[in-house]
Amino acid sequence: MGIYTIPVACSIWFVGLFNKFTKAKYYIAQSWTIPWMWAARSKVTLIKNYDYKKNQPYVVISNHLSNLDPMMQFRYLKIKWVFMAKKEVYKLPFFRTAAKSFNFIKVDRSDKNDRKSINEQAKVLFKNGWSLMVYPQGTRAKADNFLPFKKDSKKEVLKGEINHQTCLFMKPLNFMNLSGQPIQEIVNFYKIDKKKIYVIHDDLDLELGKIKLKFGGGNGGHNGLSNIDEMIGNNYNRIRIGINHPGTKDLVSNYVLNKFTNDEMITIEKKLDKVT
Repeated sequence: MGIYTIPVACSIWFVGLFNKFTKAKYYIAQSWTIPWMWAARSKVTLIKNYDYKKNQPYVVISNHLSNLDPMMQFRYLKIKWVFMAKKEVYKLPFFRTAAKSFNFIKVDRSDKNDRKSINEQAKVLFKNGWSLMVYPQGTRAKADNFLPFKKDSKKEVLKGEINHQTCLFMKPLNFMNLSGQPIQEIVNFYKIDKKKIYVIHDDLDLELGKIKLKFGGGNGGHNGLSNIDEMIGNNYNRIRIGINHPGTKDLVSNYVLNKFTNDEMITIEKKLDKVT
């Protein structure tokens, strides 16, 4: 999909050589969004549709909760629009060309007096019948805010960012000793490097609340890890969270199925806050 972006950007640049504000740019952008939305398995429900006046410029205020939002807006809004791009984007060779070709409004957030430049760029945009999309501060999803992404009978998946890296957080919904099945589905579909996988699990061999990070190795008799190893191998990261040992082996089965007491939960949550 990333490779497909290159000819699209080049096409926008080429048609812009003849007419900087041609409608063809927008039609090319719309064609670009369709395969991306298909690859993301996105589903869109249109609640209400408005008829916009042709060649009438608008300022559209929108939420921006995921990277799919601009794609859906390109796909379904029946107006020609662009958004503002921070100046850092213009330092990247390929994205600089794409941003300039599509008439993005350049924004320097470090300059408090940049409003004049933004207004001048917007005037040119509006004069040529194009609209501006604005994502106000506070409407974007927080970097550490994971939002619902996908759910079926085997798994629930959340999506968000950690240190500007897109991450998926998956919770298996099937039996614990079959945890490897939904993980294998996610790994295969998104082509995830197993070294970038972190499995969070309980560990009887660690005292309550103690947390250790481990890469690869054995499963220590943990049925969930055993199934994961069977499905994707053992070359992944494990975040081991101690839950204490009940004392004897015959008590383990019932012990691991019990819920934490209130005091135990407080201990666990304090440790997890430090880790995150």
